[in-house]
Amino acid sequence: MKRSIFLLLCNTLLALAKAQAPILPVATGCRCPQVSKSIPSLKSFEKLDVILPSTTCSRPEIIGTMKDTKEQVCLNPDTPTMKIVLKAIRRTRS
Repeated sequence: MKRSIFLLLCNTLLALAKAQAPILPVATGCRCPQVSKSIPSLKSFEKLDVILPSTTCSRPEIIGTMKDTKEQVCLNPDTPTMKIVLKAIRRTRS
């Protein structure tokens, strides 16, 4: 009898511990650990993916897909051209 009460108490404590566990994001960190130093013309990109700051990455990220090679390049969001792109995107999203 004591054993069944002990097991019931343990299961209850485990269920409570799981219910109070914090939910952590699956993937942490930024997608672009480093950015390209030389920026080609914006016309050479097929598309630009802009990832705004979030809980997993505190800085904006711009990933460009090249037209010819389909290669993805991380672009520096601090350059004047990219600042204009980010400003325009923020304006359209708000």
